[in-house]
Amino acid sequence: MTPDRAQRVADFVRTELADIIQRDMRDPRVTMLSVTDARVSRDLAFADIYVSSLAVADEAGRRQLVEVLGRAGGFLRSAIAKRQRWRTTPRLRFHYDDSLAEGARLDALIDQAIEADDDATAKRSPRESAARILQEEQADDATAKRSPRESAARILLEDDAATAGQQAGARDDVVGTG
Repeated sequence: MTPDRAQRVADFVRTELADIIQRDMRDPRVTMLSVTDARVSRDLAFADIYVSSLAVADEAGRRQLVEVLGRAGGFLRSAIAKRQRWRTTPRLRFHYDDSLAEGARLDALIDQAIEADDDATAKRSPRESAARILQEEQADDATAKRSPRESAARILLEDDAATAGQQAGARDDVVGTG
């Protein structure tokens, strides 16, 4: 089986299963459910279905949701079979997808880091902030006033100075070890 076909089958199963759960499933424990991903085995025997729900808050609720969907697997598999024309329909295995909760946690961490950075910037005195801005502007002005020839010469001189410093350090190492 080609990977493209397996991917097409997985996409079909994901979209149809989301529709079936939303319209045909009457279990009150399955609310605000999202089918986030589906992966089908190469031989189309199994389909791993990843779901998440905004109505589930804890680990026990997640396990219960996966258990309820597992028990309804026969109904869901037969409903998918009615909507397609393959010889076999994959057995459904459900897994809870924590990526939405993990994404929200990472967003909160990023927001905290931004706030901490803003607080650190706010703690600087106006004099320190003004001095930093002035230094940056002077560096930009000095760079802008140089001709391309002056800039190239400055870069070469800095490289020569760095190379000379490295060579002197290497000579010190050789003398010190002897």
